[in-house]
Amino acid sequence: MFLNIAVSDLENAVEPTVIETEEEVKLLVKDVKQDINKNEEPYMLITFEAVDFPTAKTFTKYYALPFEGMDSKKKNNASLSLRKFFQAFEVDYTSGQVDLDNLQGCEGWALLGVDKQEDSDFGPQNYIKRFVAGQ
Repeated sequence: MFLNIAVSDLENAVEPTVIETEEEVKLLVKDVKQDINKNEEPYMLITFEAVDFPTAKTFTKYYALPFEGMDSKKKNNASLSLRKFFQAFEVDYTSGQVDLDNLQGCEGWALLGVDKQEDSDFGPQNYIKRFVAGQ
């Protein structure tokens, strides 16, 4: 059995990098995971890819999901965070239900920052400073 490869693709491959810009970046939702954390609280983890930066690292954002009995301040912050994401990615949440399978492939805009934690196994990572709705 043989593997056909384009040697030039292998030779020209570069290490993924973070995006360091003050400008708005168009993001694509690559993956969505919904689960329960170690404290038995629901969350959603979204994997993003920068559309116009083919060598940029993908990165994730953790969303605590509001639930009955959640502390009111945490519930407000979780709800606000979700609303800002839904608005930036033009996701209709007004029915009270969002099909997570339909989030994959959605595009939206955000301002990114760079987290340069020295103790990270993954090196510098992008994070979302702020979503930009209505682009």
